[in-house]
Amino acid sequence: MQLKIELRCKTKLRVAFLAGLLVLIGSLACFADQLQWNSGAVCKRAIRLIRPGSILTSYCSLADNEHIEVWLIKEVDAINTPIEGLFEVRILGKRLYTSKKTFSSGEYREPVDYVECKRVGQREYFCKAIDLAYVYVQVGNNSFRCLGKVLGLECLVELESISLPSDLMKQITNNKNPNHGINLHFIRFSKLLR
Repeated sequence: MQLKIELRCKTKLRVAFLAGLLVLIGSLACFADQLQWNSGAVCKRAIRLIRPGSILTSYCSLADNEHIEVWLIKEVDAINTPIEGLFEVRILGKRLYTSKKTFSSGEYREPVDYVECKRVGQREYFCKAIDLAYVYVQVGNNSFRCLGKVLGLECLVELESISLPSDLMKQITNNKNPNHGINLHFIRFSKLLR
C-alpha cells in the first residue's frame, strides 16, 4: 500500500515537473515573436507609421549573430492570422544595406559599418510579416526607434534606438537611382503624442 502511494506521488511530481517545463519553454518561445500578431487597431497605427518610401531598420537585439538591415518600403498592409481578431503587418521592401558584422545580445555598439546589398537575391523585393518589436522606424534625420516602443506597446528589447551613420543617410537620400524611388518619411515625437 505504501509503495503504491509513493509511486503515485512520484508520478504526480514528474507530471507537474514536465508541465512546468513545457510552460517555461512555451513562454521563452513567445519572446521570439513578441509583437508579430496584434489587434487590428495596433496594426492600423503601425501602418500609419510605415508608409511607402519609408526607411526601416531591422534588428532583433535579443538574438545572437544578427545583422542590422536597412530596408526601403514599397508597400505595407495587414493580413489575417489563424486566430480571429489578430493580424500581422506585412511589408514589401528591398534590402538596401546590411551591417558588416553580426551582433549578439548585449554586443551592439555604435558606430556601425554598413555595406550595400548588391548580391543577387539581396536587392530584390521581399514580402515579409514583421514583428513590431524588431523593426525600427525613422524618428529623426538618422535616428530610428523600436516600432513597438513608439506605439507604446510592451516588448522586451535590449536596444530601443539605432542611429545610422550620417554619410549612410546621405547616400540613401541622395541616391537618384529610379530603381530606389526613395522619398524619405520620418515621424516626429510630437505627432506620436496625439
